[in-house]
Amino acid sequence: MKKMLFLVLLVAVVSLVGCGAENTEAEVNSIATSTPIPVSQHVCDNVCLTCGLCLDAICTEKACIEKCEGHNDTSKAVPADYITTEDIELNLEKVVYHIGENVYVPGNLESNTNKAMNVIEQISGLSFEVNEYPSEEFTDGKTHIFINKDLLYSGAEWYDGLDSNEFGSAFEANGIVWTAPGDLLMGNSYTIVHELCHALMWRQSPWYHETTLNEGFAEYTTYLVLQEMEEKYPELAVCFDESATSINNMFMSYEELYEQPIEYWFENSYEYAGNGNYAVGFRFMAYLHDVYGDYTSWIVNFEKEYPFKNKNQIDDESALEQRITILKQTYGEDVLDNFYPWLKEHVNDFEEQERKMIDISDLQEINIYPRYDAIQQKLFLDYIKYNNLYINLEPAKKYIEEYKGMNASKLVMWMPEKMEVHLYDTDGSCTQMTTDGNSISLEGISGVKLVGEGTVEWLEISGF
Repeated sequence: MKKMLFLVLLVAVVSLVGCGAENTEAEVNSIATSTPIPVSQHVCDNVCLTCGLCLDAICTEKACIEKCEGHNDTSKAVPADYITTEDIELNLEKVVYHIGENVYVPGNLESNTNKAMNVIEQISGLSFEVNEYPSEEFTDGKTHIFINKDLLYSGAEWYDGLDSNEFGSAFEANGIVWTAPGDLLMGNSYTIVHELCHALMWRQSPWYHETTLNEGFAEYTTYLVLQEMEEKYPELAVCFDESATSINNMFMSYEELYEQPIEYWFENSYEYAGNGNYAVGFRFMAYLHDVYGDYTSWIVNFEKEYPFKNKNQIDDESALEQRITILKQTYGEDVLDNFYPWLKEHVNDFEEQERKMIDISDLQEINIYPRYDAIQQKLFLDYIKYNNLYINLEPAKKYIEEYKGMNASKLVMWMPEKMEVHLYDTDGSCTQMTTDGNSISLEGISGVKLVGEGTVEWLEISGF
């Protein structure tokens, strides 16, 4: 579904890279080697996102007998970032990227996409492997994602626009995803997770379940996925916008909601929320999850009762009634009646959330990228907990100079007080050490190390 992006000025932090490893040219049309998580088999919460095996040494569950032994093969360097010079395809484990010409691609896009899709499966209990209705255009059974910076989706047509902007609209149709280059796991947005949730839902049940249910599922799953990443997989969390942004976008007024039964808002537009029916559906999914411990079974049950292959035999006018029937069969006759009483008791759960520190103390090195548009021309690093963290500036310089055609020779870092910082040149030599809380010139500097343990609420790099 189409999802308009809010141009919020946010942190642009991303890309875990191997400390000391040399970057190599990224290979296109390559096959990722990670193994998908066996969602239906693994029963504990300690799952390796690379191999899908159990990480808990004392876990005795039958499905967890085989343990992950780690993945410390430093012979394989993280591929370098690159800018496409032509249309390319990246063929991954579960997804195929179709990336247009002149798009900036982070080198770890492949591995992090596979891991992110594994988390989506783990959270939802659904699988991207389900493919009862394969695409007529793509027969490989994978999810296809199209990325193009010079096209913006509006209504039902493509048109030229936003040539210099990395963000536009994103949408999913028939299990295929379209989105913008700025969503390519560079810390600016969570849009690609949202659209992949739509693609996952389509694979289970290709029916359109009205905006409230469709968008509610995608937004709520996205929120849970971002929370999971922030708590367990910080190397993935820094590739996306934060969970607080997700739930804070779901603000709404309640008075008008209660004037009509929830069934009414399944098929009618709710105009009293920042994201309309998205916000209503978000709360309904949270209700199912909290009260019944599950918010996705109705999707699978609907396909069992009303197979999409028989769509020509089903009356569209009775679609809402069918969804209500399945919801009641799945969760009980009072599932809809009990929603408003529950919501009134839990309204504070959806109040604006404060941003929380993401603990990336185990990460030795990260890349940062600017969020570029007509107003925003800076880099930010904020709300992280670190331990001797090296910030590699070379990808940001490449993005600014080679991709955007701007001058990155006069960068300046504005840092908070009482933080020890070491500056390194392109040869890896430390050229300056400071604890001054003022601005620091980054001219000729390749990387910045935040020394010791600490937190960052706001660190800004400007000058381009």
